[in-house]
Amino acid sequence: MVGKIAILLGMYGILIAPPTLATTSSPSPAPSELKFSICAPISTGIPEKIAAEKCPKQMRTLGLGPIVHAKTRPKLLNPNLKNRFLSAQTAAHALGFEVSVRSGWRSWATQAQLYQKALNKYKNARIAMRWVLPPERSMHVWGVALDVHFGSPKAKTWFRWHSNKFGLCRTYQNEWWHYEPVISPGEKCPAMKPFAK
Repeated sequence: MVGKIAILLGMYGILIAPPTLATTSSPSPAPSELKFSICAPISTGIPEKIAAEKCPKQMRTLGLGPIVHAKTRPKLLNPNLKNRFLSAQTAAHALGFEVSVRSGWRSWATQAQLYQKALNKYKNARIAMRWVLPPERSMHVWGVALDVHFGSPKAKTWFRWHSNKFGLCRTYQNEWWHYEPVISPGEKCPAMKPFAK
């Protein structure tokens, strides 16, 4: 891509493309008319911004901004969250790191069962909710949370340090596997909460 400048990040040699404009034959729109999408080439998984409403072929959209849940409960993982994870996974695999989804979208009944197991184990709702939220409060039920499995400690470290490039953040200190799309790709993750409540 013309004008693309690669930035070397960290000791793993991650290449991130800075914001670029898609070239078109029509005149460039005024800055106020630009609508940016975060896109990732399917082959590399590295996100970049493109001045378009949709990503070109061979790229997947990661969405712009935090991904919030819909008004009605979904029956699948949010598509932009899925794309964010697939892009991070592609970048990780290119470096030899194995990352996969252990748990994503959950039905109300599944989340209720997990919460009941935690209640049975801890005998205290406040303590149980530090590990499993009831279905009415869980982001898994809304399709906007992932529990990630790491193939090695190095994979976990890489993901922790680079997940924000893909718009994914750890939200709880006690759950090193739990990630949510609470930022736009490339932004800084907010401070983690000690645990869910």
